[in-house]
Amino acid sequence: MTYEEAAALPCAGVTAWNALNSGERRLVPGSIVLVQGTGGVSSLAAQLAHAAGCRVIALSSSAAKMTELLRLGVVHPGDWVNYRENPHWGEAVRALTPAGRGVDVVVEVVGMSSINESLIATRRRGVISVVGHLDGTPKDPFSLHEVLMKRLHIVGVHVGPRRDFEDMLQLMAVKEVHPILDDKRFTLPQLKEAYAYLKSQKHSGKIVVTV
Repeated sequence: MTYEEAAALPCAGVTAWNALNSGERRLVPGSIVLVQGTGGVSSLAAQLAHAAGCRVIALSSSAAKMTELLRLGVVHPGDWVNYRENPHWGEAVRALTPAGRGVDVVVEVVGMSSINESLIATRRRGVISVVGHLDGTPKDPFSLHEVLMKRLHIVGVHVGPRRDFEDMLQLMAVKEVHPILDDKRFTLPQLKEAYAYLKSQKHSGKIVVTV
């Protein structure tokens, strides 16, 4: 593993791990995990879930952004949904699951504008791990009815303790998981440009700034 790859692990990696293994609920092989997008946390969550023996369904804005996850076999060709073409993607995701039951875990990185679709996509007694909050305005009123009737667990996640880091590293070593890094690189004087690139959402995986 390179220094650049290792730099992605203490924050994004542990956050992704914690999103998959929140509280007493540990990820079980055969579970179905939905990741939103292909950024740093989402791509690592997809890779870790796949390494743990889970099926991964992904949301993306384009086929181009899915290239690495598809190439690595983390996501199968039919297991992703273009959320721009399918704004009500919750039902589209459910349709990909056995008997339309929904996914076991959602790694929610967007926030209020997507939470209701996440509620729809999740199976009964499923988990929504909230690791991002990019906006503050829901498209529709938050559906507490969906939470209540499906007995959903909504958990806030940010980073994690050393034990989680060690558990994650052990899985990554055994399964030879390498974080996906964006092709575009920046130097420290280009930090402002790096943040602008991050905000543009044109990246895939982690953005590297060389110090």
